[in-house]
Amino acid sequence: MAARSGDQHHTRVRTAQDKAKLLDLVKSGMDTQVALRTIKKADRTFRDWLADSKFAADLEDAVAEGKALLVSASRVEGGIDYQTFSEEFLGLRVFPHHQSWIDVLEGREPSWLHEAMTYEPGNPNRLLVNVPPEHAKSTVLTVGYATYRIAMDPNVRIVIVSQTQTRAKEFLYSIKQRLTEETWVKLQQVFGPAEGWQATSDQWSQDRIYLKRTSGEKDPTVQAIGMGQQIYGTRADLIILDDVVTTTNAHEWEKQLNWLQKMVITRLGKNGKLLIAGTRVASNDLYRELRNPDHWSGGNVPFTVLAMPAVLESYEDPKDWVTKHLRKRGLSFSRCLVQPRAGRLPQISGLRTASKIGRAHV
Repeated sequence: MAARSGDQHHTRVRTAQDKAKLLDLVKSGMDTQVALRTIKKADRTFRDWLADSKFAADLEDAVAEGKALLVSASRVEGGIDYQTFSEEFLGLRVFPHHQSWIDVLEGREPSWLHEAMTYEPGNPNRLLVNVPPEHAKSTVLTVGYATYRIAMDPNVRIVIVSQTQTRAKEFLYSIKQRLTEETWVKLQQVFGPAEGWQATSDQWSQDRIYLKRTSGEKDPTVQAIGMGQQIYGTRADLIILDDVVTTTNAHEWEKQLNWLQKMVITRLGKNGKLLIAGTRVASNDLYRELRNPDHWSGGNVPFTVLAMPAVLESYEDPKDWVTKHLRKRGLSFSRCLVQPRAGRLPQISGLRTASKIGRAHV
């Protein structure tokens, strides 16, 4: 008898959890039937739940809240800025140095510029951003901004390049998660098509995804390649090179520069953007040579450059150093890409920065 009572208790607990999950999804703007399929519950179970007057009333309130959310969001759709988008739909706070990256990426002066940083304005569509490790560069620029561009324009064509294709695929996987998983359902409901972005997933692979378009373009929405590989398709609107230079390939800058000039830049249209973001790992590497006028026609370096050191102000005691360094609360890099915890990326101490300062060239 006691065992049976215990089973009934666990059943009631699971049912309450399932009801709460359904209500949360509906509040986010998800259609009730879609929400049922998401939590894998049958219509018969749902009808049983509706016999509970309290649940029926809560569901009615959740539907109203979800509709109000979608109406409110639709008013800013297409005009929402990245900071608002990131915090509202990705759950990730945008810190001042992140905003400066976005500023130059979108053709503006950096909104925050410390005297220790380097800013060299150039072509607003050719960008070089150098920052030390653990600044959430990939989370913000490669994953977050690419997702933002998809939400704003389903016709966009993005290429993600990293040191290896395996690494680039990891970035693409993180983007796929934001487009399909329950954690980001609010993003999907507000900006995705009625049938959901996953409706075209039969055309997805590990290295490229295709989303429903109005333009009729055949190029992938996002593709992931390794440094030096061929780009699929004819044109791209945004190409992101994320940490393509490592200690093992830094000496190959001539080959890398040749590939960049002949394979990458030629794929960008008139308004296409090239973003090269990475950490200096050698005194002479691709990042340095990109700023060398000898490599460019007429000696005109085409890049807008924004470089941020790990330490903004140094003193005798590292405890007094001023940094912008962010730590991911012990989470691994890949875990933070998958699901950052409520955007909490607290400032790291000067002592921890001091322990790492010899590992990168800034």
